[in-house]
Amino acid sequence: EFEGGKVLNQLTSLGMVTALELMQAGFPSRVAFQDVYDMYSSKLPAKLKFLHPRVFCSALFRAIGMSPNDYRFGVTKIFFRPGKFAEVDLLLNSGAEHLQNMICKVEKWVLCQRWRRMQYAILVFNKWNRIARWRIAAIITLQKNARMWHAKRLFQPRIKGVRAIKDSMTKISVMIDIAQKIKYEREVVLQEIEDMRNFLVSEMEQLKAGQVHTDLISQKLEEIEDQVKRLLEKVRETQDTDKLRQIQEEMEAERKRQEEIERLRKIEEERLAEERRIKRELEEKRLREVEEQRKREEEEMKRLEAEKERLEQERKQREEEERQEQQKKEQEERDRMIALS
Repeated sequence: EFEGGKVLNQLTSLGMVTALELMQAGFPSRVAFQDVYDMYSSKLPAKLKFLHPRVFCSALFRAIGMSPNDYRFGVTKIFFRPGKFAEVDLLLNSGAEHLQNMICKVEKWVLCQRWRRMQYAILVFNKWNRIARWRIAAIITLQKNARMWHAKRLFQPRIKGVRAIKDSMTKISVMIDIAQKIKYEREVVLQEIEDMRNFLVSEMEQLKAGQVHTDLISQKLEEIEDQVKRLLEKVRETQDTDKLRQIQEEMEAERKRQEEIERLRKIEEERLAEERRIKRELEEKRLREVEEQRKREEEEMKRLEAEKERLEQERKQREEEERQEQQKKEQEERDRMIALS
């Protein structure tokens, strides 16, 4: 009883499967490279006898014009289609002139092959040169990255410390902008901020110079952060206090402004009341004067009318007296005329 898997593995290892595939493809005949070389090398010139058996066979088949479909190269043997090996032997034994033509073709093919190999060698050299350069660049990059990683690992705490201090310096700039808007205690706050900035600059210089031990950098940064936070809170509290004072001052100024407006309003009301009183007195005075003038005019009219009546009476009286005098004179004239007649 056989185990199919193991049997198939043995047949594959022995080349039986490949041989069957070749038989099935139509290559039943097979000959070793060395056998072909030993069989025909004696008929070739000395300059072609140095070729490798496999190269010799390839050059030989190309020289006689055999189609690549009529044979296949294996590892150590050549496989032919039925009757093709006999044609090769017949062509090689056909005569000296034909053999000379084949030798020329073989030499030409060998030269072409050498030229192709030279080109291939140059291409391979260029390719491997590029690969070598790439590998050298990759090695340099690896070395650079390794050195950078080592330097980064060595200097990373100091770099983080310097970055943290720069962030704190940014907060200092923010605090200065806030302090510039403070009205009260501005100089005191600005002096504290300036002291903190000088302290941060000195700490940054110490970090850059490596005067602070790596294990103490985190502790130093925490202390700096706490101091900056306390100063920022103080500045904000001062700002809030300043805002409160400003609000109180604005409220006081608004109160005083309202009081001044009220005082001016009262003054204006008093002025208007005084003007109304004066106008009223002037109007009353004018009315009294008008009334007195009217009374005077009425009295004058009455006086004039009385004077007119008196004059009229006197006129009438004079007219009456004149009339009587005239009548008397006429009577006397009549009496005289009568007397004379």
